[in-house]
Amino acid sequence: MMRRMRVLAGKGIRQPNIQAAGVAFLTLAAVNLSTDPVPAGSEPLAILESAEATIAIPAPRLLKPVVTVSAPAPMADGLEPHPVAVQAAATTVAMATGAAATPVVEALPVAATVDSGVLTGLPALQKNIEIIEKGVAQFGKIPDYMATFTKQERIGGDLSQVQQISLKLRHEPLSIYMKWRSGQTGQQVIWVEGQNEGKMLVKAGGLKGRLGTLSLDPSSGLAMSQSRHPCTMVGLLKAAERILQYQKAAVESGKGFHCELRDDAEFDGRPCYRCVVQYDSAEYSPDYRKSEILIDKQLSMPVSVMNFTWAQDADPAKLDEESLIEHYMYTDIQVQQQFADLDFSRANEDYRMVR
Repeated sequence: MMRRMRVLAGKGIRQPNIQAAGVAFLTLAAVNLSTDPVPAGSEPLAILESAEATIAIPAPRLLKPVVTVSAPAPMADGLEPHPVAVQAAATTVAMATGAAATPVVEALPVAATVDSGVLTGLPALQKNIEIIEKGVAQFGKIPDYMATFTKQERIGGDLSQVQQISLKLRHEPLSIYMKWRSGQTGQQVIWVEGQNEGKMLVKAGGLKGRLGTLSLDPSSGLAMSQSRHPCTMVGLLKAAERILQYQKAAVESGKGFHCELRDDAEFDGRPCYRCVVQYDSAEYSPDYRKSEILIDKQLSMPVSVMNFTWAQDADPAKLDEESLIEHYMYTDIQVQQQFADLDFSRANEDYRMVR
């Protein structure tokens, strides 16, 4: 078990900054009521549950290449390449998800290449904004989707267990249904904009589910006691919009950070951009010292965000490991599901949330 860590930053996001951008992405965090770690038993599920298992969230890693230098070649999406160390064969940045997942959105073909496109500094951040703006414009036209949402957060200094959640989301009106497949197995949450006086419906998993369905303010102390962000901020579109808000503010400031944008990353079997931002000091980013964002090339949307805080007593050799404050991922994204109101209603018999 990772030891408890004291941090210099506050527990939550309080000020606009570029790392908060990454965070809010993943904003995804939803309420985690303390429940028995027992599957929901015989309850029929609208989304099939996987067996309970230990799920690891590995840090991104760069494959170690044999060092040769080639002349830069043209790069996708207009990024200007710089000469970099490469392998004789094609090399990508690999990031595992901990479990095999079958992509359901057609993946782009990845041409073999011995050159990687890299941007650094302010131009990298500006290009990252351009990519995500393209994604917001396109993805906002999609009425709904389902996905597997995986998260791990540091609450009160302690890193929580990994939670894997089946997600249904509709954009208009914003409607969210979540069912925990691990971490708080069997727990369900429903929130629909403009309904139930803005409150979410929560049914615990396991034996505690027999107590019935609770109605909670998403930002209440109980709802946020084991979560960094309210369920109202879940979803790729919300995440991307907040990333743009904070990254544009950072571009306007133009100082206090270092940014690298690469086009040779891979996540969930799909090609991605990898944007890494590091701050010079807590003066420029009180909550986060580093953020790593993976952006799906076809969707132009952030599908993984790792944020690291300022650690006071972390082992320098394990700085990232001990200062990870939150990690959010979206995999198995399936669009155009034609969800109906019943998919986001306690009246759905499959959910057994009527009581």
